[in-house]
Amino acid sequence: MLKIVVIKFGHIKNFVYLCIVIKNDKTMEADKETWYVCATDKAFSNWKYTDSENKVAKRVVICESLEQAEQIARGMSVDKTLKYINVNMRKPHYNKQKYWVRYHNAKDCTLWLSRG
Repeated sequence: MLKIVVIKFGHIKNFVYLCIVIKNDKTMEADKETWYVCATDKAFSNWKYTDSENKVAKRVVICESLEQAEQIARGMSVDKTLKYINVNMRKPHYNKQKYWVRYHNAKDCTLWLSRG
């Protein structure tokens, strides 16, 4: 059986978003929610000095709550090198031939946390 758990409205800069979380009985039993904040990093995309040459660089921050994910997303929106910021409950999967992906723990992202 599916249940709608969270309905939340918010805004980041000029973007308005609606967050609806639908969980089944198995995910309802989980104590800890994991949220992912994804962004495209323009500074590292196609950078020839790393393995990201001819690839789009993605930053994925793993968060422990929706509030923490929103705070990270607000902090990322201030950063001019990041674009296409989104918050998701599902772990993102990218094609390794096209994308250079770096995962970060939210606790280690103090700059984005302080800006949010």
